[in-house]
Amino acid sequence: MSPKRKLAYLLLIINTIVWGLAIPIVKPALSFTAPERFLFYRFLLAAILTLPFLALNWQKWRLNLKTLVKISLLELIGTTLILWILYYSLKFTSAVEASLVASVSPLFVTLTGIFILKEKETKKEWKGLALALLGTLIITVGPLINQGGYLSGNFLGNALILLQNIIWAGYLAMAKKTYRKTSKLAVTMISFWIGAITFFILSLPSGNPLTFLGPEILQTQVLGPVIYMAIFGSIIGATTYLAGQNLIEISEASLFTYLQPLIAIPVSLIFLHESLAPLTILGIILIGIGVLTGEKK
Repeated sequence: MSPKRKLAYLLLIINTIVWGLAIPIVKPALSFTAPERFLFYRFLLAAILTLPFLALNWQKWRLNLKTLVKISLLELIGTTLILWILYYSLKFTSAVEASLVASVSPLFVTLTGIFILKEKETKKEWKGLALALLGTLIITVGPLINQGGYLSGNFLGNALILLQNIIWAGYLAMAKKTYRKTSKLAVTMISFWIGAITFFILSLPSGNPLTFLGPEILQTQVLGPVIYMAIFGSIIGATTYLAGQNLIEISEASLFTYLQPLIAIPVSLIFLHESLAPLTILGIILIGIGVLTGEKK
């Protein structure tokens, strides 16, 4: 294995652990604040913490106006839209199901890698991805079956995460082409300001988020998750993922997403006291078989 690939794997393993813990940590906080305000607090803190580094390296990165516009437009999708959908969905579904449904994103990433980046997949990989998709669909529609065909909050939340997966796949494909010669640290730090500004605006319909900042951030249920997501979820997580997937094929990098439920499920079961329905267990088995089928080497 080449040093480049070893570095990519190390970065993506760090990202897997950090983002695997994210959903179980964030979900309880959304009972005390709105998703838009939580995201505003998160990105505001991340932007402030990294501002000195951004200022010191601004001239080194040589970002012209055209590059800044591209980054800003792309991060409106990769930061604002994707996270808005994900956090809103957490109000309706469990942390376990959210983590599992989110893990199907490699299928959509693979498809964009094939059609946009002209990457190739083997028949074995296609079979594995198909099994993983089937397992995720079972988890997604499971609440409908459990509720006798009636729409439930979990189904709505799971469906929103599937939509987020599709958008995320398109974003990663565009990011790999757009950011090929751009510092990943620069992209990450600019995205913090994009997130802080846009989620401030999105919070305004329910009131000025600055007026909620003091009372909400003083609650440990909000402060702890905000600090975790600002430092680990944003600064460390986003940088390691962008840097790791830039070193190897986008479809291979996305497969590390399958490992995130291995972190999220035990944490959700132990600390959030969630449970696994029979259909969820069936979905987990199919996803596991799919990953092993597609990636066995």
